[in-house]
Amino acid sequence: MSQLRWIHIIGHSCGYLAVFLMAKPGTAEEKPYSLVGSLEQWHYTSSDKAFFRDDQVSSNSSILGIDFRWAENPNYLVDLSYIYSSGEQSHNFHLRDIYYQTQILDTQTYWGFKRHTWSKADQIWQRGLWQPRFFWDKLRPEQQGMLGLHLEKEFADNHRLYILVSPFTIPEFGPAFDINSEGQFKSKSPWFRPPPRTTELFSQQVVNYYSLKDPDKEKMIGSPAFAIQWSSVWDGVQWSASYAHKPMNQIMPAASTTLDLPSNRMDVTSEANLRYHHIGTIEVGTTNSGSWQSWA
Repeated sequence: MSQLRWIHIIGHSCGYLAVFLMAKPGTAEEKPYSLVGSLEQWHYTSSDKAFFRDDQVSSNSSILGIDFRWAENPNYLVDLSYIYSSGEQSHNFHLRDIYYQTQILDTQTYWGFKRHTWSKADQIWQRGLWQPRFFWDKLRPEQQGMLGLHLEKEFADNHRLYILVSPFTIPEFGPAFDINSEGQFKSKSPWFRPPPRTTELFSQQVVNYYSLKDPDKEKMIGSPAFAIQWSSVWDGVQWSASYAHKPMNQIMPAASTTLDLPSNRMDVTSEANLRYHHIGTIEVGTTNSGSWQSWA
């Protein structure tokens, strides 16, 4: 038996128009897997006439999406999505959870990509401080699992310890872009905002010519991360304290410039950097019998 749903959504301001057609296997018994396909037609609108000033950016796009979740064995979990955009001609993979679970000395261990609630505030507001976000569609960001070894240990009196150790880091990735022969950023994604083409210096308009320096991929991906969380529940009140020393999920750009005033030209060489930071969160909250939650 298949379930079909038709959803019509109209966005506001810089919004979208989308139609979903989904098919999901379902029977009277709970299936250990789910496969959902969606076909969407997007139309972006904006009050700013310059929003689609680039001829390469189309205000219409067809989106093919596939969501797959498999949990047949309690020791495995696969939860991922694939999205193809005809307007951008791009393939995108969203890795929510892909891990293998074992138990060692009363400690649950997870190997792979796994999401965890390090911070309620970061999870609700989607700031991307703790876990990277799937940022292909900025209207609907989703958190992704962090890659590494996850350790979870429960103690008496509702205490819990959670540790993440990872030798790798996979940062967030946004819309795809390139630089054309004229030294200007180009992208088929309406979410990409290119840097300025000109700069005013000494009352003159200087044209910027951009180039990209290849990043050290091994250094960026091979950056270790560590995170730890202690949480407790007492008489309906929950609290947690989390700390991490890890690379930021966002790639930080850096640039070097060379100015040639006689020709009104500025050569800008851009380079991607991955920076470390310390992050800590202390939260206290309660969950009522209904759906209400309060956290601070």
